[in-house]
Amino acid sequence: MVNLRKLVAFDMAVHSPRFIVTEFVIGALGIPALGVFSISRGGMEMGLYLLSIGTNYMPLLIYAVIIAMKKSAMREAAYELGHKTSALVKSDPPLPIKNDPPTLKLSSH
Repeated sequence: MVNLRKLVAFDMAVHSPRFIVTEFVIGALGIPALGVFSISRGGMEMGLYLLSIGTNYMPLLIYAVIIAMKKSAMREAAYELGHKTSALVKSDPPLPIKNDPPTLKLSSH
Protein backbone atom coordinates (compact mmCIF):
# COMPACT_ATOMS: atom_id res chain seq x y z
CA MET A 1 0.00 0.00 0.00
CA VAL A 2 1.27 3.46 -0.89
CA ASN A 3 1.87 5.88 1.97
CA LEU A 4 0.34 9.12 0.67
CA ARG A 5 2.06 11.30 3.25
CA LYS A 6 5.50 10.12 2.13
CA LEU A 7 4.51 10.58 -1.50
CA VAL A 8 3.38 14.15 -0.84
CA ALA A 9 6.52 14.89 1.21
CA PHE A 10 8.74 13.67 -1.62
CA ASP A 11 6.76 15.69 -4.16
CA MET A 12 7.10 18.81 -2.00
CA ALA A 13 10.83 18.21 -1.54
CA VAL A 14 11.37 17.98 -5.29
CA HIS A 15 9.09 20.88 -6.22
CA SER A 16 8.24 23.90 -4.13
CA PRO A 17 5.60 23.45 -1.40
CA ARG A 18 3.65 26.42 -2.79
CA PHE A 19 3.45 24.78 -6.21
CA ILE A 20 2.29 21.43 -4.79
CA VAL A 21 -0.33 22.96 -2.49
CA THR A 22 -1.65 25.01 -5.42
CA GLU A 23 -1.77 21.90 -7.59
CA PHE A 24 -3.72 19.97 -4.94
CA VAL A 25 -6.12 22.87 -4.30
CA ILE A 26 -6.94 22.96 -8.01
CA GLY A 27 -7.29 19.18 -8.02
CA ALA A 28 -9.48 19.04 -4.91
CA LEU A 29 -11.69 22.04 -5.70
CA GLY A 30 -11.41 22.85 -9.42
CA ILE A 31 -11.87 19.37 -10.84
CA PRO A 32 -15.05 18.65 -8.81
CA ALA A 33 -16.37 22.07 -9.86
CA LEU A 34 -15.92 20.98 -13.47
CA GLY A 35 -17.69 17.74 -12.57
CA VAL A 36 -20.70 19.60 -11.16
CA PHE A 37 -20.75 21.81 -14.25
CA SER A 38 -20.61 18.74 -16.49
CA ILE A 39 -23.47 17.09 -14.61
CA SER A 40 -25.56 20.27 -14.90
CA ARG A 41 -25.03 20.19 -18.67
CA GLY A 42 -26.13 16.56 -18.97
CA GLY A 43 -22.76 14.81 -18.88
CA MET A 44 -23.49 12.47 -16.00
CA GLU A 45 -20.65 9.98 -16.65
CA MET A 46 -17.98 12.63 -17.15
CA GLY A 47 -19.25 14.61 -14.18
CA LEU A 48 -19.11 11.63 -11.86
CA TYR A 49 -15.65 10.77 -13.14
CA LEU A 50 -14.40 14.31 -12.42
CA LEU A 51 -16.01 14.26 -8.96
CA SER A 52 -14.22 11.00 -8.15
CA ILE A 53 -10.87 12.44 -9.28
CA GLY A 54 -11.42 15.48 -7.07
CA THR A 55 -12.25 13.22 -4.14
CA ASN A 56 -8.90 11.48 -4.58
CA TYR A 57 -7.10 14.83 -4.30
CA MET A 58 -8.59 15.63 -0.87
CA PRO A 59 -6.19 13.50 1.26
CA LEU A 60 -3.26 14.76 -0.83
CA LEU A 61 -4.30 18.34 -0.13
CA ILE A 62 -4.68 17.68 3.59
CA TYR A 63 -1.22 16.11 3.83
CA ALA A 64 0.30 18.89 1.73
CA VAL A 65 -1.12 21.57 4.03
CA ILE A 66 0.09 19.74 7.15
CA ILE A 67 3.59 19.21 5.74
CA ALA A 68 3.78 22.81 4.48
CA MET A 69 2.74 24.18 7.89
CA LYS A 70 5.36 22.05 9.66
CA LYS A 71 7.95 22.76 6.92
CA SER A 72 8.98 19.13 7.17
CA ALA A 73 8.99 18.05 3.53
CA MET A 74 12.77 17.82 3.20
CA ARG A 75 13.14 15.99 6.52
CA GLU A 76 10.43 13.43 5.73
CA ALA A 77 11.66 12.86 2.17
CA ALA A 78 15.32 12.64 3.26
CA TYR A 79 14.52 10.07 5.92
CA GLU A 80 12.56 7.94 3.47
CA LEU A 81 15.16 8.18 0.71
CA GLY A 82 18.00 7.46 3.13
CA HIS A 83 16.16 4.50 4.59
CA LYS A 84 15.33 3.01 1.17
CA THR A 85 18.80 3.69 -0.22
CA SER A 86 20.57 1.98 2.66
CA ALA A 87 18.21 -1.00 2.37
CA LEU A 88 18.96 -1.28 -1.34
CA VAL A 89 22.70 -1.10 -0.79
CA LYS A 90 22.55 -3.84 1.84
CA SER A 91 20.28 -6.19 -0.11
CA ASP A 92 21.32 -5.93 -3.76
CA PRO A 93 24.59 -7.46 -4.93
CA PRO A 94 26.75 -5.19 -7.05
CA LEU A 95 26.48 -5.52 -10.80
CA PRO A 96 29.59 -6.65 -12.65
CA ILE A 97 31.19 -3.85 -14.63
CA LYS A 98 33.31 -4.43 -17.69
CA ASN A 99 35.97 -1.83 -18.27
CA ASP A 100 36.59 -2.83 -21.86
CA PRO A 101 35.20 -0.22 -24.28
CA PRO A 102 33.05 -1.55 -27.09
CA THR A 103 34.90 -2.06 -30.35
CA LEU A 104 33.64 -1.59 -33.85
CA LYS A 105 34.75 -4.26 -36.28
CA LEU A 106 34.94 -3.14 -39.88
CA SER A 107 34.86 -5.68 -42.61
CA SER A 108 37.21 -5.25 -45.55
CA HIS A 109 35.98 -5.85 -49.09
